[in-house]
Amino acid sequence: MSEWQDMRQKPNINLRDLLKDKKVKTRKLGELSKTEQNRLAKLNAMLETLRRGKNVQNRQLAIWLTEEEYESFESDFESQQQIREELKEKPDELKRYENKLHQATFNDSKAERYRKRGNKDKSTKFRNLSESHCEDALEILQEIVDANASLHMWFDRGLDFGHGSLVDAQLGNLPRVK
Repeated sequence: MSEWQDMRQKPNINLRDLLKDKKVKTRKLGELSKTEQNRLAKLNAMLETLRRGKNVQNRQLAIWLTEEEYESFESDFESQQQIREELKEKPDELKRYENKLHQATFNDSKAERYRKRGNKDKSTKFRNLSESHCEDALEILQEIVDANASLHMWFDRGLDFGHGSLVDAQLGNLPRVK
């Protein structure tokens, strides 16, 4: 029975030790020098500015970050720029899909315009042409995604072609390239 009590008390002792350590660390933060407190306040203000979606000038970062921290920031920024530059170039397969989608949208707009004017025959003709382009676009989409799965990241929604999925040959249900 005493073993059970000992085991039950050990976690409490550990928890108390952890809380003591946390209080010691908290006290150390409160014991920052005036310069460190000022630096921390400026960095927190810049962080809040960034969270609101506003810009912070590089020279402010250079002043308040250490040299090592600023170099790390610059290297991270350059790597992000490279990633974004790589993503600007769309693969040719996507361009083929986008062209077919554009044709479908164009013909759908023409069909709507003729419907509003009361020309039912031309409206039906362009609506059918739009639906045909939508089906072609869906086939192209399935084809290119099956060939290269990394193309999923280029679309505004998940690409699920199974039964009951939201991606189908309707113009509004076809994914758009980001």
